[in-house]
Amino acid sequence: MLICGLIWLLSGNVITFLTLAFTVIIHEFFHALCARGFSLVCDSITLYPFGGDAHIIGIDANPFYSAVIALAGPLLSLFFGFLYSCGTEYGILPRWSEFV
Repeated sequence: MLICGLIWLLSGNVITFLTLAFTVIIHEFFHALCARGFSLVCDSITLYPFGGDAHIIGIDANPFYSAVIALAGPLLSLFFGFLYSCGTEYGILPRWSEFV
């Protein structure tokens, strides 16, 4: 993620980098937060150029926990997308093309 961020920063797309970084970090953090709700430990969160990985200890022990934790990040991303869509529809937030 740092290499992509550096390229975007050097090309002047600071908002694009910050938006992607915020989205990925919050997405992975929500996986970790959901795991903590099941009393599991998130050992680390690794960020990649276009994504991340929350390493959760003991997630394989219970398939239900695994499914809920796996869905937590995408559901939060969809929720943020919905909020962003509502914000642009009512003029509260700028449209994506204005960011870029």
